[in-house]
Amino acid sequence: MNNNKKWVRLSTSFLALILVFNLFIINANASVSNTTLSRIKQIIRQDYIEDVPTEVYDTQNIEDLVKLLGDPYTQYFTAKDYNSFKDQIDMKFVGIGIHLEMVPAGVKVVSLIEGAPAEGVGIKPEDIIISANGTSLEGLSNEEAVSLIKGEEGTFVKLQIKRGESILDFSVVRKEIQTPSVTGSVLNKHIGYIKLESFGSDTSKLFNEVLKNLKYQGSDSYIVDLRNNPGGYMHAALDIAGYFIGNKTAMVVEDKSGNKEELAGFSHDELIDKPVVFLINEYSASASEILAAAVKDYDKAYFIGENSYGKGVAQSLYEFEDGSALKTTTMRFLSPLGNVINKVGISPNIEIEDIDSLLAAELLLGNSKNTSVPGKYISVALENKDFEINLNDIKGEEYWNAYKYIIGKASLLSLVNNSTSKIVIPEIKLASPVVEYKAGDRVAFKLNAPNYGGRVQYRVMLWDDETKVYHDLWTTGDRYYSQWKPYGNETFTLGLPISEPGNYKLKVFVKRAGLENSKTAFTGMNCDSYLGEIPFTVE
Repeated sequence: MNNNKKWVRLSTSFLALILVFNLFIINANASVSNTTLSRIKQIIRQDYIEDVPTEVYDTQNIEDLVKLLGDPYTQYFTAKDYNSFKDQIDMKFVGIGIHLEMVPAGVKVVSLIEGAPAEGVGIKPEDIIISANGTSLEGLSNEEAVSLIKGEEGTFVKLQIKRGESILDFSVVRKEIQTPSVTGSVLNKHIGYIKLESFGSDTSKLFNEVLKNLKYQGSDSYIVDLRNNPGGYMHAALDIAGYFIGNKTAMVVEDKSGNKEELAGFSHDELIDKPVVFLINEYSASASEILAAAVKDYDKAYFIGENSYGKGVAQSLYEFEDGSALKTTTMRFLSPLGNVINKVGISPNIEIEDIDSLLAAELLLGNSKNTSVPGKYISVALENKDFEINLNDIKGEEYWNAYKYIIGKASLLSLVNNSTSKIVIPEIKLASPVVEYKAGDRVAFKLNAPNYGGRVQYRVMLWDDETKVYHDLWTTGDRYYSQWKPYGNETFTLGLPISEPGNYKLKVFVKRAGLENSKTAFTGMNCDSYLGEIPFTVE
């Protein structure tokens, strides 16, 4: 499971609360007229995005009216619920401060919020909470377990925790916790990473502070992470859009009568003029989609990840004198270029599902003018945009998988440092569709690989999944690819006997002819000329 999906799973309780409201809000105060019910009926008649059946106006209570409306985004809040709703937008909640994952035995503590009560009493990641106030958490749903752990501010919850083979008891006070809606850090010494959790009342201010700090630390490119961000206040999205597009049109809104209005991004002293990659996924919604659509329409960033949620309708908030409020759908919104978002979403430039898109973004932004980030670079063209990957950034299996994914998506590839010429990635094909063999069979593979007049050479290695060892099929005795073939063939077939049963992979590498000895050109098996692999089984 990739990190995006895992975080969604960890945050189920948070997202369940937020996505019910869909968190795309326009503040619109309204005074009370007659009773709250009659005022709500008046609002629906005047402002609701669709015409509604007559029976909606015949209802005698607010609950039935909202139910008959049939709009998942319309909600009436009591004064208490409304305050809680606003706190959720601003990432405030009362609890003990853990990120959790449900496991059969109860609640697994995945991480702790710094400075929160759980950390203070000594609860640790990997602990499993098996009971809360004497009630077993085994087999409960996320919502059921969270409701037992959460409670009123200032009260205590008694937790029984399994840590390894030990059973420990903790008494933890519940406190109000506010997590920042914007955080930032520097990746690989030069990439400014900005994570937007929601669009709250202080998000614009925090974004400005994080951006200044990252710039001060020498960031020469940026990753803006909108994954799992369900939205928030419109003004926050318009404000942040201004850092990318200035005061150009950031969105188009349309009311029930079809009247359209263009809303501009907020003006700032400077625009971000560095390379930017946005991360989105299926839980990037509402205000996230306003920002993403504006940036994408003006081609101010490259987008990777998954198609966004597709919520292109906006809600207004109407506050009443008793502290209660109505949130209801009052308009549709489109991208600056008029693209429909509702039930469509924002599509990434490159779709990534099975790997962490953050790792891919780091690799794509590997090129740096910062001399403190040396490395060997490989140029990759993705949808008419060129990137240079610093091979020093491939720091482990996860990065290696992200690199292979990018190479598989690339349309063009340059194999030489600072070379402007590109070559098409060759196509690897089996000689026959058979992928299961018996020991002693001669296994045949065909490589359809253009050599560009002898300028491109290939290397094929056999990987044994059991022994984790490479076998050089051309028997050079050199695991660092100093010998390469063929020099002239466009297509060649490899035939090899496999004497031992097992699972194998045929791995293919490519380089430009004449490249220096690859012991110095490449590092181990993380070769920048990796093309792909063909798995097969010998029984």
